[in-house]
Amino acid sequence: MIGSVVDSETDTQQFMFPVILPIIISIGVGLPAVESPNGTLATVFSMIPLTSPVVMMARLPFDIPVWQIIVSMLLLILGIIGTAWLAGRVYRIGILTRGLKFPIS
Repeated sequence: MIGSVVDSETDTQQFMFPVILPIIISIGVGLPAVESPNGTLATVFSMIPLTSPVVMMARLPFDIPVWQIIVSMLLLILGIIGTAWLAGRVYRIGILTRGLKFPIS
C-alpha cells in the first residue's frame, strides 16, 4: 500500500514509521506480559491484530485460556484480510483509476 502511494523509493522512508510503530509498542508491552501474562494489558494487546503476534508469543509459555488464543488468531486473520482489502482499494483507486499516486476523494 505504501508503494502505491509514493513516487520514489526514497519517499517510502517517511511512511515507514506508522508501520513500525505497532512493532515497537508490542515489544514494549511484551516485557510486562511475561511478568503478568494474565493481566489486562497483556490480554488486551494480545487481541489487537497489530500487536498480537509478539504479545501472544510472549504469553504462550504460560497457562492462558485456549479461547484467548483462538480469538487472537481469528482477529489476526480478519485483520490481514481487512488490510489486504484496504491496500487493494488504495492501489485500485490511486493508480489504476486516476493514474495518481495518492487517492484524492
